Amino acid sequence: MASVQWSPDGTLVSVAMSTGKSFIFDAVTGAEKMQTAVSSVGTFSSAYSKDGTELYIDVHTSGSSGYIAAYDTTTGALKRTYEGISGAVTALS
Repeated sequence: MASVQWSPDGTLVSVAMSTGKSFIFDAVTGAEKMQTAVSSVGTFSSAYSKDGTELYIDVHTSGSSGYIAAYDTTTGALKRTYEGISGAVTALS
């Protein structure tokens, strides 16, 4: 299972996979721009910020708990996390 999202300007495509890896691809060339291995349990949802500068990924750490990770879409750097998520996050918007 994977979450696929287009950036607001349509130039990037992100894929958050239940395997725990997430990717950002150039929408025109298909070139991989970023890869993260954020969890061995899985990632199930992702969403771009309104301006497209951040990608938020729902990260499962065990069972139904986890956090939201915010990544810079240009550098791939982890900017911050939102901890204390309890229960499944099925969508981000």
